[in-house]
Amino acid sequence: MVLQAQVGQDFLNQMCTHAIAKWPLVVLTGLDIPIVNGIEAIEKGREDFPDVLFLVLAVFDEDDKLFYAIKAVAPGYLLKDETLGGVVQAIQQVTAHVVPWSPRIAQKASAMPRNV
Repeated sequence: MVLQAQVGQDFLNQMCTHAIAKWPLVVLTGLDIPIVNGIEAIEKGREDFPDVLFLVLAVFDEDDKLFYAIKAVAPGYLLKDETLGGVVQAIQQVTAHVVPWSPRIAQKASAMPRNV
């Protein structure tokens, strides 16, 4: 099943109207989306839909947003300049429980303090 939502709350509402068997396996989300932002949608989505995997597709690699996305347990973080092939590969990786990250994001994440 494919769902499309412009705001995080719309995504959450759509998920609630479908049976578990109809939930998408992977959700691509931005972070700066209106009303319920991507991080809040991931946190709520992980709580309400624990079998769904979230993959952040963001325009920025700012440290604070990266930190909150990781804290919200997004299993992957890509930048929107990623190639289509890279996005497809990341979806395949996340379903195989491999954490896909854009190279710039991986560098920033590895430099983050571990005790936060």
